[in-house]
Parts: sequence; C-alpha cells; structure tokens
Amino acid sequence: MTISSGTEVVAPVAAGGGGVDAAADEADVGVAPDGGGRRWAAVVLAAFLVVLLVTWGGWLLSGGRLFWVGSPSMGEAAPVGSLVATRPVGSIAAIHVGEIMVFHPPGSTQTYVHRIYSIGPGPTYRTKGDINTLPDPWVIGPKNLVGREVAIIPALGTVYRSAAWLFIGAAVLAAVSWLTRGRLRRSILVLAPVVLVGVPLWLLRPLIGGEVLLVAPAGSHLAVRAVATGILPEHFTTAGYGSIYAAPGQVVTVAGRLPSRGHATSIQVSAALAWWGWLVVALFCLIPVALYEWHSRRAVLEERQGAGDEGGSAAGAVEGSLGVPDVAPA
Repeated sequence: MTISSGTEVVAPVAAGGGGVDAAADEADVGVAPDGGGRRWAAVVLAAFLVVLLVTWGGWLLSGGRLFWVGSPSMGEAAPVGSLVATRPVGSIAAIHVGEIMVFHPPGSTQTYVHRIYSIGPGPTYRTKGDINTLPDPWVIGPKNLVGREVAIIPALGTVYRSAAWLFIGAAVLAAVSWLTRGRLRRSILVLAPVVLVGVPLWLLRPLIGGEVLLVAPAGSHLAVRAVATGILPEHFTTAGYGSIYAAPGQVVTVAGRLPSRGHATSIQVSAALAWWGWLVVALFCLIPVALYEWHSRRAVLEERQGAGDEGGSAAGAVEGSLGVPDVAPA
C-alpha cells in the first residue's frame, strides 16, 4: 500500500457528522454577546423620553408653566424646592380669596407664588405668603398675573432647576461611553451618575436648611422663630434645650440661651430620619459601589469564558492537524 503525499489535512469527523469547522461555529455562537436585553432597555428608555417630550411640549403649547420655589414664604403649602405647575388664569371672575397665584409685582420682573389675600374693585388683588405676618405691600391687577396653581410637587423643583446640568452631563456621559471601551468605560458608566447627582446636591444644598424669621427675648431665654427650608424633615437643636422636629416648610419656635458678650446662640440643623430612612440613604450611597463590583465580576467572567472558548478552538485545530491522513489502496 502507498501513502498519499497530498498537502491537504483532513480533520477527523466527529460522531454524528460535522468536523472541526462545525464545532468552531457552535463555539462562536455560544460566546456571542446577547444584545437583546440592551436593545430592549434602549427601546424602553427611548419610548419614555419620547412620551416625556411630547407631554412636556403639549403642556407648554397649552399655556402651562413650571416654577421652582426658592423662598419659604408659603410654608408647608409650597416648601423650598417645590415645583409649582400653573395654567393660564382664564376667567378673572373665577379668582377667589385663598387661591394660590403666580404673579409679577408691579414694576418688577421677579416671580412670586402667594395666595390671594383680598380682592378689591377693578378688580385688584392683595397677596400674602402663608408664613408672613403681613400681606404684601403691593396691589396687583389682572395684567400682573402669570398663572393659577394647579399642582405643587415637593422636592421636584430642585430636579427641575438642575435639568440643564443633568441634560448636559448625560450627553457628555453618552459621548464618553461611546468613545471608550473595556474597564474604563464600565468605570465611567458607574461613577458618572454619582457626579451627575452629587454636583447639584453640593451646589444647591437642598437636603437640609433653616431660616430665622424672628428672634425675641422670652424671660431667661430667647424664642427663635424659624422655618425648615430643606426637602428632608429636620431637627432644630440648641444646647441645653433639646431638639424640635420640623417638616419641610414648617415654622417652629426654638428656645435658646440669651447671648452673652462675645458669645452667640447657635442652632444646629440636622436631618430627622427614622432608622429606615437612614437605611435608604446608606443603600443609595452604596449603589455605585455595588454596580462597580457587579460590572467588574461580570467582566472577569466574560474574559474567562472567552479564554476557555479560545482554548477549545485551538485544541480542535491541533487535533485536526495531527489526524491520520488519507490512506490510498495499493
């Protein structure tokens, strides 16, 4: 018998048909990344943004406006950081005492959110903030009215005020994530949301705060009338007098020591959260760390799986090259 000297290498045929090429194809199919979940997530996000833009555009076209509350004059009705939604005033005859209106005072471009305190002839209107002792010094007419309140959403005004930063930051994040790959891209996607949220919180400091309205002697101590200006419930604390709880926008009277020469009375403001509230805050702070750890472990598993599949393909190729060549009959 003679052995053929052809240069073609014939791989051994596996049981059930199919050679090394078929096995390699199966391996390639097995390690191909499944982009179905990501595509569906992108579709859902895009649909949400479209609905949001259409709703927002329809609201604006119908005359709706949104305003951010930056002062505590409306107390608990519209705490600092609230979002006030308004509609056009419509019928002047339908305006009544106690209704919340958005308006510009005469000769001013500033925007106020106060209640109608009284209605005079003309008609003319006197306005007043809920926690203010006296009504506003001006008298306004229908031309000064911007809109009537239809909804007040606490805390959402802070997000509305930060919308420009959030939009620009999200656009930059999308561009950077498109230009980067690998571990750097994963790190950016995990840590960038922390920056997007952290910068407005650092600049605006909306979580806790207080404003002193009135200080008056009360026997051997001071009576300090203060209002909570944070979006979280708070404790006002003075040395020797304990703490007083205040909801967002609530006015409280805090007792303090009479100041002596060279010493002032200080009031500490802190978040008044229950144990589960602090647990939520802790979990929220741990989200970036958990996401980074999850992405890192996923990347390691993908690298190991890829290395294992490459090793299997290489073993198949070696097996094919060492296979028994064709034997031709003599």
